[in-house]
Amino acid sequence: MKFNRTVVLLALTSGVIVASILVEPTPAEAALKKYQIGLRISPIEIDTEEMTKKKKKSIGMGSYIVNAQSACADCHSCPTYAMGSNPFEGGDGSLNKANYLAGGAPFGGIRSRNLTPDPSGKPAGLTQGQFLTVISTGVNPVRGEPLRAVMPWAFHRFMTTKDLKGIYAYLKELPSAEPGVCIVPGQ
Repeated sequence: MKFNRTVVLLALTSGVIVASILVEPTPAEAALKKYQIGLRISPIEIDTEEMTKKKKKSIGMGSYIVNAQSACADCHSCPTYAMGSNPFEGGDGSLNKANYLAGGAPFGGIRSRNLTPDPSGKPAGLTQGQFLTVISTGVNPVRGEPLRAVMPWAFHRFMTTKDLKGIYAYLKELPSAEPGVCIVPGQ
C-alpha cells in the first residue's frame, strides 16, 4: 500500500497538535479551572447566578487562593475543622462553617483576626485599599501598627493586585460570623 507523503505528514502533525491541546491546557483554561475549583471548594456556598462572569471569576480565584493555596482557615477559623472532620485524625477535612474565617485562634497572647464582613459589609472592617495595604505591607493602615509575626504578609506581598482583589471579593461574599472557642491543650 502506497501512502501520499503529504497526507501522512498532515495526519501526524494534526495528531501532535491535538495531543498537545489535550495534554496542556491554555493559560485561560487553567485560570478558568482554578476559579471553578475555588467556587466548588468554598465551605460557604456563594450564589453566583446573578453575577457577571468577571466578578464570578474574581471571587472563585479568591476562594482558590484562600482555600487551596494559603490555608487561611488554619489561623482564621477556630476550630479549623468541623467536629470529627480533622483530616489528621481520619476525618474528611470539612472546614468549620459556623466560624469560618471568623478569627479567634490563639497564638501566645493574641488571637487571629475575624476576616468576615463587618456590619457595613467590609471584610475585617477594611476597605479594599486598606486590605491591599495590610496584606502586602504588614502594616495595619487603620491603626498604623505592624501585624504580628504569625501573619505571613511577607509572602503575600508578592501576589498580584488582581489576586489580592480576588481574595477581598471572596471575603466580601461570606456571611458575618463570630469567633469560635478554641481550646489549646495544656492551658
